[in-house]
Amino acid sequence: MFKDLPQLIDYLDTQKKILTFSLVTNATIDFKDELMKKLKKSNKVRKITISDYKRSPNLKIPLKQESILRKLKENKIPFSMDSSGENSTWSDPEKIYKRGRSKEDIIKNYRNCQMPCVSLMTSEGLENKQLAPKGAVFVCPISSSLSRLKGLEEFNGDFLNLEDSKERFFEFYSQDFYKSCDYCRDYGKPAKQIAVAIQTDKVLKLEKD
Repeated sequence: MFKDLPQLIDYLDTQKKILTFSLVTNATIDFKDELMKKLKKSNKVRKITISDYKRSPNLKIPLKQESILRKLKENKIPFSMDSSGENSTWSDPEKIYKRGRSKEDIIKNYRNCQMPCVSLMTSEGLENKQLAPKGAVFVCPISSSLSRLKGLEEFNGDFLNLEDSKERFFEFYSQDFYKSCDYCRDYGKPAKQIAVAIQTDKVLKLEKD
């Protein structure tokens, strides 16, 4: 689905600060020849992880897993099968909206969240390029998505301008909370579990608040 993936691999290979990278796929779309060439040429790719949902009763689209596995083996590209998806569940993130929590409750929600993923966005994905002309780093994917929907001005302080100083980076990660933490579910409560790999043939529409 990410058509620029071969170009991204080229970019990662030229960056001295990036030592290695991995790819995760559910193997529903086959790897094209151009992508395989880039993966084989790259000296930084660590491995390809395949989330194995082929035995999931909810998955209705045909998998290209066998073709991908054959190509990886032929090109001697490291890979692993993640079978945890066969019998596990996903966590329902619930609706994202401003909940009007107190500062203390937002801090508590941020500490309970422990989101392991940061989100990097290029300036092309940002409406206001003046606030982040070279791109921005967000504390989590939800924060970056909210910034795209509502604008950087709304979440100023929730992201790092890539041109910021080293001191600003330390300052950013020392914050007690971020504005976007008021939009998420209560991470102090157990998440609702839903079946994995549920597919839909309907067009999903974004609800406006």
